Amino acid sequence: MTVPERQPPSWRTRLLSFWQSLAPQLGATEPSLVQLEDSRVEFLRKGRSVQFDQRRRLIVHEGRVLGSFDKVLSVDVERSTDEDRPDQWTVLLRFSEGANLFLGSTTEDVDASIAAAKVATVVGAKVRSV
Repeated sequence: MTVPERQPPSWRTRLLSFWQSLAPQLGATEPSLVQLEDSRVEFLRKGRSVQFDQRRRLIVHEGRVLGSFDKVLSVDVERSTDEDRPDQWTVLLRFSEGANLFLGSTTEDVDASIAAAKVATVVGAKVRSV
């Protein structure tokens, strides 16, 4: 009896797995990932829509093209402090055109760092702590 060769997971499966692992780290509610076409997926979280077009390598938010994967300068982890509250860590996509895309925030610096690293892997950008 021959064992069928295992195929590597598709990019859709990898992206879904990525979003599912990202949600707890950013304190997010369960995200949903909707397949629009073969090369396009839509990420929905708290009514916000971000589309990743793998074929054209574009990131689209609320129907507006924010830029290509190549235009992402960095995935930033920003720390904000307030004497009355615990430190807050925000994860943003920073584009070369000056636009930013808020991905989420948490009070755990390690969680924000891990989430930023995963996003950076998907779009091929570096992580910065600012």
